[in-house]
Amino acid sequence: MPTASDPTYLKGRAVSRLLEIFGWLTAALGVTLLGLGLWWVVSPPVVLAVYGLLGSVVLMGMGIVIGITGLIAVQQALTSRATFQTAQDTRSLLGQHRKTAHPAAPSALRAEPSLSRPTPR
Repeated sequence: MPTASDPTYLKGRAVSRLLEIFGWLTAALGVTLLGLGLWWVVSPPVVLAVYGLLGSVVLMGMGIVIGITGLIAVQQALTSRATFQTAQDTRSLLGQHRKTAHPAAPSALRAEPSLSRPTPR
């Protein structure tokens, strides 16, 4: 349970949530453009004559690209939220470990061996 002094990565989580919302909106826009382009292709000949087949194909292509971009933004937002959650859980586990660990006595610590040759006196 985080206390008031523990960092909860609130700002990072908020930015992740905003990125996820905008990603879903972008994906929805892409699907809408794709549907509109498909509707122009199967619509009555008057609509197709106004917009043309090339216009509907370009609109479908833009819809696909925008939709994929939105889904990539959602994936990045979910990855960052998982990263923040992992960091918070790791910090919590380390805090629990520090509370239960007993530091070794200074006399029990050994000195690291030196790789340099002793200097003659």
